[in-house]
Formats: sequence, structure tokens, C-alpha cells
Amino acid sequence: MTEYYTGSKKKIELLKELEYRLQRCNLCFTREERMLKLTFPGVGNVDCTHMFIGEAPSIYRTWREHFTMKSKPIFDEILRIIGVDRSDVYITNVIKCIIYSSRTGESEKCRRYLPLEIEIIDPPVVWLLGSTAIRSVLNLDRSEIRHRIGRPLIMSRRIFVPLYHPMVCIYNPEKKDWYFSKVRQAVNLVNSYLS
Repeated sequence: MTEYYTGSKKKIELLKELEYRLQRCNLCFTREERMLKLTFPGVGNVDCTHMFIGEAPSIYRTWREHFTMKSKPIFDEILRIIGVDRSDVYITNVIKCIIYSSRTGESEKCRRYLPLEIEIIDPPVVWLLGSTAIRSVLNLDRSEIRHRIGRPLIMSRRIFVPLYHPMVCIYNPEKKDWYFSKVRQAVNLVNSYLS
């Protein structure tokens, strides 16, 4: 499904192979238990500088779109602060399927695909949006996450930026200014690392 990707043909081919594996995955549950039997791999520019990893696809989302509906304006503001457009970035989730009921452990099983996806895209900067993404990639516990928000870490030639999920601004509107201050802080640090 190359129409969901732009950029290097080799990377797109590798992502199509990953999609094939995802469609046949039954690590968490049988394929019949998946809502509509759909998997949701990433989407976007495979030659990006900035990759975003969210938590899980929403049951209400538009096909192959990430950060839609309520979180869209918050995510779009993050992109504006960074200085990039959606067409410039690659967006994915830790959990790749919509399921009928929430179960614990999906991220543990599903996250095996994430290092491969990160390696294929090979971005200099990876934004981790939400505790599931942060725990899955950085292996931090809840108290460590709180202290790392907006503070990039350099690991394996990459800059990882932990942030709360954009929905925190919807659930707690009083935190919106604080949230965007953390995004600005992270952008300043990322830019200093990249220069």
C-alpha cells in the first residue's frame, strides 16, 4: 500500500513486508478477535527527520490516519512548533490493531515490531507521545516518565523525545500551556543536538 508512504522505494518495500507480518500476527489474540481484522502500521514520509510514536489506534479514527479528531489540533500545534508539516513526518503507534476490548499486555507483545519499524525509517529524532510509547521504547517506569517529559535522550544514534499524549490537553485543558512549553523546550534541545 505504497500510497500511505512517500520517500525511498527500499524503505517502502521493507515497510510493506512488515505490514504483511502484521496482518498475520496473532500474538495478542486471534485475527478474528481484531476489530474488522485491520492492522494499522505507520504512515508518512519514510525519509523523515521526525518520527512520532503514539499509543494505539482509536476505534473512531480515519483509516491510516493518526492523531485525528480531538487530538488533531494539539498534534498539529506540536508540528507547527517543530516547524514541520504532516507530509514531512512518519507517524505510527506501539499497538498496531484495533481490538474489541482493552486488554493488558498488548503493548508488550506488539512492541516487538517497533524496533524494526524505527530501523527501517532510521530517523534522527523520535517523538514518543504517551506513556505506552515511552515505556515501550525507553523502558521507563511511571515516576521516571514524569521527570523525563520534554527532556530528550540520545540513544543508538537517535534523539528520543518523551512527551505526554496530546489528549492530556483535552482531558486537562489547564495543562495546555505547560504542555506546549515542554514541546518548545524539547524542540530547542533537539535543534541544539542536531546542529
